[in-house]
Amino acid sequence: MAAGNEMRVGDAEREAAAAELREHYASGRLTLDELNERVDKAFAATTRGDLNALMTDLPSARPGWSSAGPSGPSGSSALPPGAPGAGGPFGPGGSGWNSGPRAAGPMRTAGSVLVTMLVVAALFLVGTLGAFG
Repeated sequence: MAAGNEMRVGDAEREAAAAELREHYASGRLTLDELNERVDKAFAATTRGDLNALMTDLPSARPGWSSAGPSGPSGSSALPPGAPGAGGPFGPGGSGWNSGPRAAGPMRTAGSVLVTMLVVAALFLVGTLGAFG
């Protein structure tokens, strides 16, 4: 049985990772090229480790996940084994997608939908300008 970063991921985890990357783009942390590259890698990911690698240099609103990633600067885990967040947002610690209560409830969902719509509109605009000059 696979454990930790070797655990295979499904479409829901890939979609969640892509949504978080879009939020980082909307916040100005990623360029459009970086977003496209990371989203492509997210949809090609097969393991939790693949998804965690896309987020290591980005801050996360997920509990227990620091901007340094699942391990601190020294390379050792900043959290005890089994603590929420141990292993990153897709790790075995239980702080990943769809675990635990949402901090902002329905407003978080509405905000995510709005950000996603803005990103899609911006990508459409860029694509249209690229195609038609």
